[in-house]
This record gives sequence, structure tokens and C-alpha cells, in this order.
Amino acid sequence: AASVRDQLRYARFHLGDGGGIMQPETLKQMQTLTTPQGNGQRGGMFGITWMLYEIDGVQFVSHGGSCRGHMSAFEMAPEAARRLR
Repeated sequence: AASVRDQLRYARFHLGDGGGIMQPETLKQMQTLTTPQGNGQRGGMFGITWMLYEIDGVQFVSHGGSCRGHMSAFEMAPEAARRLR
């Protein structure tokens, strides 16, 4: 289970410098295509732990899961979010 606060902390970590836990280059590599190029639709392209897709030239990363009738999805547009900071 994760609260909204947990999710925002997770997003800040992935948009930041790794907080001394991961190198910034590793975080960026996680959001970089590592599989053969799919069709660009959700579920068609993958980074490391992230599903990747584009809408109108904006890259999105997402990760989700489900358990016993509950579903969760976390999606963000890293470059757009960085511009807002």
C-alpha cells in the first residue's frame, strides 16, 4: 500500500539526483528504451522497471500492479515535470 505522499516521494526520487542511493545516470537509464521499439502505445516499450510511451511527443513512464481485486498505476512525464520544478 502507498499513500499519495508515498507516491509523490517516489516521483521526486525518480526526478531527482538519486538521493545518494542511485546515480543520476542510472535513474535516466531506467527511463530509456531497453527493448526493441514497440508501437509506442502503452505496454509496447520498456525501460528498466518502467513501461514507456509517448503522447504528442511527450515521453511518459509508468508502472502498475494489481492484487486481490485492487489495481494501482503510477505514471509521470519526467521532462515535463522537471520543467515545472
